[in-house]
Amino acid sequence: MKHPKTTILLTIAFSVALFVLGIFIYGQYPELLLPKVNGGFYQVTEITGSFKATFMFSLILSLTPLSLYLVWRFSPIISYNKKLLSVGIVLACMALAIIGHQQMIKSYFISLLNRVDNISVSYPLNEVHFDYYLFLGLCVGCCISFFSLRQKSS
Repeated sequence: MKHPKTTILLTIAFSVALFVLGIFIYGQYPELLLPKVNGGFYQVTEITGSFKATFMFSLILSLTPLSLYLVWRFSPIISYNKKLLSVGIVLACMALAIIGHQQMIKSYFISLLNRVDNISVSYPLNEVHFDYYLFLGLCVGCCISFFSLRQKSS
C-alpha cells in the first residue's frame, strides 16, 4: 500500500458514513428483509428493542469496510482483482446469511399457519435478530476471503 494513512482515514470515513446510513435506512429494513407470509405479522414488543436493533444494524454495516481492510492488510491481499473478489465474497456471505434466516422465519410461520386455519400469527420484531446473521455472514465472508485469497508464502 502506498498511502496507508490515507487508506485508513478513507476506510474510517466510509465506515462512519455507513453507520449514519444504517440509522437512516433502518426504517425500511424490516420491510425489505422480513419475509411476507399471509396470516403472519411482526410486532414490536420492547421500546428499547428498536433502538438496539437500529444501533446493531448500523454497527455491523460500519464494521464491513474495517473488516475488509483488516483482511487485506493481514492476508495480505494486494491485487485489485482479489480485493474486489473479497468484497464480493463478504457481501455474498452476508446476503446468504440473511436469506437463510428469512427462510427459517418463513418456515416457522408456515408451520404454525398449517396447524390451524384462519389464524394470524405474530412474531416479536426484536426476536428476529437479523443483525446476528448479518454479523455471522460478515465473519464467514472475511474468513473465506482471508484463507482463499491470501498471498501464499514460499
